[in-house]
Amino acid sequence: MQVFEDLIFKATDLENGQLQMGEYENCEFIGLNLSENNWSNFRFIDCQFKDCDLSVISLINTSLRNVEFKQCKMLTLQFDQCNKLALSAQFYNCNLTGSIFYGVKLPKTNFVDCNLEEVDFTGADLSFSKLEGSTLTNCIFSQTNLSNVSFLGTTGLILSPNQNQVKNAIFGQEHLISLLEEYRIKVV
Repeated sequence: MQVFEDLIFKATDLENGQLQMGEYENCEFIGLNLSENNWSNFRFIDCQFKDCDLSVISLINTSLRNVEFKQCKMLTLQFDQCNKLALSAQFYNCNLTGSIFYGVKLPKTNFVDCNLEEVDFTGADLSFSKLEGSTLTNCIFSQTNLSNVSFLGTTGLILSPNQNQVKNAIFGQEHLISLLEEYRIKVV
């Protein structure tokens, strides 16, 4: 496998809008349209993606170790297909609509100011994470570890405290009604 280290990739650097299969370490990817690429068996270590379109990428056995995504479009990605032993990432101001994190362990992960509409976190471990400022409309939380998660500033949050682990999670007052919804309690 070819190794790429300490490089910056911009649109003019790519042939046919594709990355070469390999291991990318301490690399930056800026303003790239990589949608529908196949990243199966790729390795990304200590990398940063900025202003990239990464929608519908195949992530089968992909390693994402200490990878940061900023202002990226990442529609319908299946993070549950990544290499589970090498998965740690941070997301800032990204659109992850329709992505799947089923059963994924991502404690201490930032999903700050992200669009997480229709994202499936079923069975995921998000303990000690921050979902602050994110849109969570139709987001699925079921059997999800949300212990110590901060939901401050989020919108569209609906989750069942009985179906998820929420010990020490931080919610705003605006979330009170949705948290009590399943109990049919009226707050006036």
